Amino acid sequence: MAAGGGFGAARPAGGGIGNAGLGAGGGGPGPEAGEKARTALDAARAGGYRLLEAQALLGLAAVEGAAGRSTLATGTAREARGLYRSAGHVTGEALAERFLTEPAGRATG
Repeated sequence: MAAGGGFGAARPAGGGIGNAGLGAGGGGPGPEAGEKARTALDAARAGGYRLLEAQALLGLAAVEGAAGRSTLATGTAREARGLYRSAGHVTGEALAERFLTEPAGRATG
């Protein structure tokens, strides 16, 4: 991870969503954020990588929430939580649960 990094600070050589398209000024997702999140989700599903699929779903939920689509974001985060739960990945499940219970930073509507 890069110095001073956090979620999305380190980017894999092939891309990855990280904070792709999310404006640093808090202006919401950029035009490419949803597309990149869906591309990551499709790749994870095609490869059969369930934990990466859950991670991509949670990233997509963040993009949806930032774009003001809170109902869609909630459903997507619930799907991620279910994948994490079925895999026994308690940390991922906790992250998804936190997303679902802490609306701070997400648009509501």
